[in-house]
Amino acid sequence: MKSIIVIPLLLVSLSVFSQQHISLEEARRAAAETNMKLINSRLETESAMEVAASVKNNYYPSVSLDVGLMHAVNPLLEISSPGGNLPVYDGNPANLGSASEFAYIPASTTGLLQKLGAASLSVTQPIYVGGKIKMGDELSQMGVDVRRKQEVLFKNDVLLETTRQYWQIVSLQEKEKTIEKYETLLDRLSIQVNDAYKAGLIIQNDVYKLELEQNELALNKSKLANGKRLALLQFANTTGIPFDSSMHLIESVDEYESPEYYKLMDGEGYLDRLSEVQLLEKSIQIQQLQTKLKEADYLPTVAFGLNAFYLSQFEENTGGLNLFGFLSASVPISSHWSGKHDVREMVIKEEIARNNLEDTKKLLQLRSEKSWVDLVEAHKQVLIIEDRIIAANENLRVNQSSYDSSVVTLSDLLEAKALQTQALDDLIEAKAKYKVAIAAYLQYTGK
Repeated sequence: MKSIIVIPLLLVSLSVFSQQHISLEEARRAAAETNMKLINSRLETESAMEVAASVKNNYYPSVSLDVGLMHAVNPLLEISSPGGNLPVYDGNPANLGSASEFAYIPASTTGLLQKLGAASLSVTQPIYVGGKIKMGDELSQMGVDVRRKQEVLFKNDVLLETTRQYWQIVSLQEKEKTIEKYETLLDRLSIQVNDAYKAGLIIQNDVYKLELEQNELALNKSKLANGKRLALLQFANTTGIPFDSSMHLIESVDEYESPEYYKLMDGEGYLDRLSEVQLLEKSIQIQQLQTKLKEADYLPTVAFGLNAFYLSQFEENTGGLNLFGFLSASVPISSHWSGKHDVREMVIKEEIARNNLEDTKKLLQLRSEKSWVDLVEAHKQVLIIEDRIIAANENLRVNQSSYDSSVVTLSDLLEAKALQTQALDDLIEAKAKYKVAIAAYLQYTGK
């Protein structure tokens, strides 16, 4: 029974523990799925798809039903007839002028259009509208494509920001290890210094120096912990991963390749792979369609339709159904005078869109070249600081040996350790910066 109980508890604890260890790929995937900017961008894409689906209805006939009812206080039309004697005709033409019998007709008034009901069902099918329906369909599909390209841009920005935040936290984790090593050294020295002071081998000033160094280290440790907590909060907001102060990012800054490993091959085209370029190319196509739509405004339109019409006064034998077809044509005439200027305006906008594309390509190429320079420079900084680490380690070793032999003072040893610690921190920052530079270069070159 104990083993049965312990195993589920162990599995739960392992599950919780694994949740606190996040890889870079897991962080990027979480950001792509839960980041609010990306979620809204996907919703905008879905909205554009609904618009495109709605536009396709323009290919089909339009149907409308109109129904109206009316009841007036008084008839809208009244017909009055005077009374009198109406001769009775017996069928003999000879008696037509001298009728001896008459029928009396009283005076009367007839009201019409007091109650009226009407219904009309109309079906209209455009035959020719200058290509507007097809071009409108193409425009709506391009709107969907544009939203998708913008979604890719948002995703790239979110992933790059996630990568930057990830390596920032990793560098803070590594700095915590450096502080812990320094803290261990100071604790060991504290025992030695206090023993030496009690034995009368050193003055109390050395004890004070060590205590000041420990206090300074405690302050830096507190600042680092606060900075890491804020970085984790920001990371959780970006990726959607629940915040946990014990979260541990498992990637190492020590695993990387030289810049040549990531460099583009000579002559390798990459600009056309960039979403920024593809988006601007779509904008040119959209502007070209807008020009064609403007030209279509000055072309004739032809439509065919059917109409069923029913009218009733709600009295016996006063209702009737009628059906008729119609063909309509509209030819704009006076609008042609200003139309050429409107079309010319759209053509100019096309040219502006092409110029923007060429200018943006140059800027994007400059951005990728700068990202390569930043990548190479970040790698050089790593190599330079690594050489500094070698010198700092040797300096610490010599000072430690000399301090143990009472050749140098405690201040010299602490200074040597401080130099080594600073060099280690600088190396961690340089490697993290190099990692971010790699991610930026790969994104800016479409890789």
